[in-house]
Amino acid sequence: MGKPAGKKSAYTYFVQAEKESWQKQNPDSKIVFGDFMKTCGAKWKTLDEDAKEPFAIKAQADAKRYADEMEDYIPESGERSKKRKVKKDPNAPKRPQTAFFLYAADFRAEVRSGLPEGSTVGEVAKELGRRWGELGDDEKSKYQQQAEKNKAQYEKDMEAYNNGLYEKRARHQQGSDGSDDY
Repeated sequence: MGKPAGKKSAYTYFVQAEKESWQKQNPDSKIVFGDFMKTCGAKWKTLDEDAKEPFAIKAQADAKRYADEMEDYIPESGERSKKRKVKKDPNAPKRPQTAFFLYAADFRAEVRSGLPEGSTVGEVAKELGRRWGELGDDEKSKYQQQAEKNKAQYEKDMEAYNNGLYEKRARHQQGSDGSDDY
């Protein structure tokens, strides 16, 4: 048996009643969904609490039905209620930074100090992006070459990792800056 149908709102019951009424009045016509829903929404907003009460009672009964059915519900082995995120192996090689991120790491502090106090991370990133776009090819090539070098090392590390030969490189082997990043 599949998962129980979800609970319906008072508005859903109202729309169903309006649809039945419309179909009785217009038996040979098709409903234009967008227009029909706009009309229903406008009409629902004008209803007072007394007029909404019958639909609210139906919604409460349906919520009870749903709760009762969910108590007995056991997902089948092949049924997945949510997508499961694959956990990344913490020992896997870390992906290398792009040329832009290498540039951003070098100039983030400078950009942050040039912006007004209390600037957001997004504003700093926007300014870094603007500056990156204005850089000439010669200045960008330094970062692009480093990114390519890091990518080659990453691919080599991934190959070793996939063959079971990878061990995390010690900090002193990663470079003079002592960072964990490539």
